[in-house]
Order: sequence, then C-alpha cells, then structure tokens
Amino acid sequence: MVAQVYGERWKLVCSVGQGGQGDVFKVIDIRHPEAGPYALKRVRNPKRRQRFEAEVAAIEQLHHPNIIRLIDHSALGTTDCDDAKQFLVMPLARGGDLASRVKVYKDSLDGAVAVALPLASALSAAHAKGIVHRDVKPGNVIFADEGNDPWLTDFGICLIRNTERATATHEVAGPWAFMAPEVEHGGQLNVTAAADVYSLGKLLYFMVSGGTVLPRERLDDPRYAAVLSKGGRFHLLDLLLRRMVCEPAGRLQTMAQVEDELKRIAAWDRMSIASPFSEAALKRLEALQRSVADERREKAERDSARQDREAIAAAMLVQLRDFTSAELEKAAAALGTGAVLATSVQNVAQEELGHVELNELVAVAGTELAVGNVQTEGTALVLQLLICRSGGTGGPVPIGNMADRLGGLTDVIHIVIPRVLKRYRKGTFSGKLPIFFIGTSGHLQAVPTPPKPGQKSFKAIVQPQAAPAKVFATEIASSQWPELAVHLKSFVGSVLDSFLQVIERNRSNPFLS
Repeated sequence: MVAQVYGERWKLVCSVGQGGQGDVFKVIDIRHPEAGPYALKRVRNPKRRQRFEAEVAAIEQLHHPNIIRLIDHSALGTTDCDDAKQFLVMPLARGGDLASRVKVYKDSLDGAVAVALPLASALSAAHAKGIVHRDVKPGNVIFADEGNDPWLTDFGICLIRNTERATATHEVAGPWAFMAPEVEHGGQLNVTAAADVYSLGKLLYFMVSGGTVLPRERLDDPRYAAVLSKGGRFHLLDLLLRRMVCEPAGRLQTMAQVEDELKRIAAWDRMSIASPFSEAALKRLEALQRSVADERREKAERDSARQDREAIAAAMLVQLRDFTSAELEKAAAALGTGAVLATSVQNVAQEELGHVELNELVAVAGTELAVGNVQTEGTALVLQLLICRSGGTGGPVPIGNMADRLGGLTDVIHIVIPRVLKRYRKGTFSGKLPIFFIGTSGHLQAVPTPPKPGQKSFKAIVQPQAAPAKVFATEIASSQWPELAVHLKSFVGSVLDSFLQVIERNRSNPFLS
C-alpha cells in the first residue's frame, strides 16, 4: 500500500509521472497547505540508496537558479528498506519537461539558446563544485511555467569528486541517446565535465530539430545536416556542435567555453555587419570554416588516440616482459636442477633489440634464458623471447586486418618471437654467427646475416632459409590481455620444448648447424 503521507508532512494528491529510478507525485504540505503543490519523487528501488544519497548530496551543494531546489528529503543513512522512507520534495514543474514541449523550439534558435544558456550556466556551477551530472537529457530539463527558464534536475547518477561512486563500475550511467561515448560502456572513473558538454550539444540539436535525436557524431550526414544549413547563426551553431558532439580529444572541455559560444550566437544579429563577400563566396567561406573545424577536431582525436596507444603499449610491454621473464625463471630452475647446467635469466641487452632479421619487425623488449656460462665454460646457448612491433609504424599498432577484428586504433598488437643464438667468451672467436629462429616445425631456421668486410662467412656450414622465414611466433592483442596469458604460457612451453631439443642436438656444434 502506497503511503498517503510522507515524512509526516507531505500528502499525496496524484501521480505526475515516472522516471527511470523513481515515481513523481503532486503533494501538498499539510503544515502549510496555502503554499501550493510540490513535487515528491519517491525512489522506486530502495536498494539504490547510494543514488538517492548522491542526489541529495549534489543538490544540497548547489545553489543556482536553474538547478532544481531541494525542499525536503527523507532521512539519510537509514537501513529501513521501506519505499516511503526514501523521497525528495522539490518545486512542481508546471511547464512540463523539454521532451513534452520540444516542438516549440523547432527552427527557433532564439528559443533553443534561451534554454541552453542557463543550462550551461547551471552545469558550470555544478562542475565548479566537482559534480558531473552525466544524465543531461530532455526528461531532466523541466520548466516552472510556460517560459523558457529551465531547471536542471535528477542528479541521481552524478559523479561527485572525492566520493564513492553511486554506480557500479560496469553499470551504464546516463541515457544512451544523449550519453557521451566515454561513459557509454559503464561510466569510466575519470569522466570529466566534457561528458556534460557532449550531452548538452545533443540537447541543442534535439531542440532546433524539433525532437530528432542526433545519432553518434552524424552532423555531416545530409539527413541531419539540413537542420543547420540555413546559414547565419545556424552556421555558428553547426560549428559549435562540431566541437561538442565529438570524441573527447576534439571537444570543448568546459561549460564556460560553451556559454561564450552560445552568447556569440545570441548576439549575432546585433554584432553582425554587412559582409563584403558575395552570397556564393559566403557559402564557400562557411564550408571552409566547417572543414577547418573538422580537421582540427580530427587531428586532436588522432593525437589522443596515439597517446592512448602509447600508454597501452607501455603498460602491456611491462606486463609481457614480466610474464615471459617469470616463465623463463621457472625453466632456468628446472634446467639447473642438480647444478649440472648453469643457467641465468635477464632482460635482452639494448644493443640486441631493434630491427630483427625478418618481416620488418622491431624488438622493443625481451627476456633471455642462457644455458652455460660464457666466463667459465667459454660458451652459452641463449633463448631470447623478443617482444616486437611492426617496424613500418611509429608505434605498436594493429597489423593487417587486426584493427577491424580487435577493436581499432586503441588496440595494440605485440608479437612474441623466440630467437636462438650462441655467445662466446670475448677473444675466443671472431666473426658474426648467424641468428636462428625456431621454425614452425620446431627446428632451427637461420635468416641471412651478411658478414661485415673481412668477416668469415658460415654459409658453407649453415644454409639459412630465405626471408621471410616461417617462424614460431604469436600475436598478443591488448584487448585480449590478460585473457591470452593462458595462450602465451602454452606458447612459451612449446618454445622451451624446442629449445631443449636444440640443446640436445647441438651440444658440441659451435654454429648450431
């Protein structure tokens, strides 16, 4: 049975509507009935206590004419799960929400800007307090009357800096249609004010189009571009939306920037002067401005993507090196049992990294297992696990069609390749020994390594396979790590099996032929 009186003060009159997380009722204050009706929001799911408390905490911090005012709320911190124990009381929005009156703003830039400017100001005030709304959508913009002065409401899933988050790590926060792409798959922890910039841009388009929801970054699609193709102030709005409804790297970062641009649009008629350009030239100028704006945004997005790849690559490189080192340490312990074989594990020396001898790969890191002691025994047989990237790029990027299969530009591909060589005590041997890789058959394969002038060639002893050799290797994608650790462990095990055979077959052969 739904309670008729909440908090011993608020008497239910009728239902007003339902939201995603609660039900809204018209109520009167039985202590002061002459004060008029109010809106009471009852939390539908009492288990979402954190969201309820986040909304109370946010609204109580914010004092802005365009942020809904909190008049009363149920007690916080209670463990009672009765629905009636969790409610908020706010002013009643007699003018409805933006979704219900959006047709009023179709092709009306004055009306749309009149709503967007105070919303930008309200969001700017929230951001100054460390609060990101994350749920800016038509249903959360309400009006006290028939005018254009809005209230921003529903801070239930807002992000408050330096507090525990009210949404689960992988829970989607916000409306899909108006949600910034960086919070689309579960609300990242470091979401910034720019997420609200994106949503407000979508809201602006929603208004001037008369209710059309702009799909993800589709401003160049003729079906959606027509709304903004009227020139003049609409051209300014087009340029603004291109810097709002886009990826984070190319987006305006603060609401203050948005406010400045909206004020320019609002003052366009007053500030504009007779143009010296012909009408045809003006159209070309507008196209040029759009093109430059898009190029700048795309460059910022490419730069951001490159930085993301570099960060992913650096973190993944450390993990791969640590993982392969741990596997080789286990192998060294097994080989060294009984102190018969001398073994050691270390990172591959910097001078042995760089371009490897096949497929234009670049070794950026590696771990090696040496069997034998160069100083005491004169030689050591060495297995190197090289972590490589493509040599034709500026960083670890998808190879071939891996970009489509594994998530595009932010996915990083590393290739782990085993390499075998033999080291000698300094002064006991002169010349350049060939480099060997483990072939797909498990046997050694050499690739051509032309000797320097005056060096002895070992072609008579070792007949290398012409590059590209079919060698044992494996690709590790960042999007599938650490899930691929099981695969990598199996791969290293197979490599070690082959390396043991190499040791057995080549105990007395200085050239590993």
